[in-house]
Formats: sequence, C-alpha cells, structure tokens
Amino acid sequence: MPHGNSKHDTEFVRTMPSVIDTIKEKEGNPHKVYKKMICTNDVDGSHQAVANPRNTKQVKNILSKERQEKALSKDDIYNLVLLAHQLNGFVSEVLVYPDLLAVVALPEIINAFKDIIELKSEDPVYLVYDTTFNLGDCYVSPIVFKHVIFDETPLVPLAFLIHERKHAKWHEVLFKFLKDKIPRIDKKTNSICH
Repeated sequence: MPHGNSKHDTEFVRTMPSVIDTIKEKEGNPHKVYKKMICTNDVDGSHQAVANPRNTKQVKNILSKERQEKALSKDDIYNLVLLAHQLNGFVSEVLVYPDLLAVVALPEIINAFKDIIELKSEDPVYLVYDTTFNLGDCYVSPIVFKHVIFDETPLVPLAFLIHERKHAKWHEVLFKFLKDKIPRIDKKTNSICH
C-alpha cells in the first residue's frame, strides 16, 4: 500500500531500522553520507531498496533529528553557559546582558604563548586582531600570533571574542582578559588591529 501521506500510488517500502541506525552514526554532509552508503551497501549483490537510504532528504532528516536529540538544549545561551562550566577554562567569560559576549581560549595555547614571551629573543611577538567572521547573529573576533618556535611560524589563535555588536568596550573585555592571564603581554608584543 502507499504511505499514508503519499500523493502517489506507489507501494511504500520502509527502510530497514539497521540502515537508519547506521545513518545516525554518520557525521558530515547528508549528500556525502547518502552517496557513500549507496555505493558500499551491497546485500548479496542485489542492492535491495530496503538496505539503502531512500534519498538524500531522508538522510538529511535523520541526521538533523539525531543532532537535535544530542544537543544539550535548544537554548544557545544556556548551551554556552553549560560549556563554560563543563570545559575547564575553554570558555573563560560569558556576558549575557546587555549584549551576548563570550571570551574563548584554550589554556594550553595561553601557556604556550607565555613560553614564547619568556624567550630571550629581542624580537617582539606580533599579535593580529580583527573582526573577521560574521556568524549569523554574532561576530567572532580572533586574536592570533606567530608561533616563532616552529620553522613555518604558523599563525595560532590565542583567543576568540564572540559578540553581538561591534563596540570598543567589548573588545576591551578581551584585552583585559589577556592582560590578566598574561601580565607581560604589553612588554614583549606589538599588536596590529584592523
């Protein structure tokens, strides 16, 4: 019989529950998940319809539902506060009112930066700060430094500021956080702000 919501008279064949469970375990783009499962799921050489996802929309719906169920909650601000409590030191500050503001930094990177400042080199360590990313309702402003210990001197993010509006007072929160964590930062660094 056709599916109850179907507008066509084609016979409805339910996807095997094991295939749905396999989709739930996958990560990534629904189109790639679908393509990979179609190409690798060969049951007795017959490519049975029930042993494969129906289409990319089915994969997208299953993955979306699974991600919603795994989310801490549906409230983004509550999730941010939970992360601040659960991940020691990663989310360092959260301000909710009058604007959403969060300072995010890995303690290991802060310690590596302190070690670089303590080197006896005469060369200053350059910091670059810019509001680069606009992620929907928020901006993400990274402050990066060159890791001079490595030959390639890669740019490493020291900390991030997540903020709703571009106000100087919010950027000052990030710089105050860095000054508190790294007292010698202004003696050994040159900064470039955009």
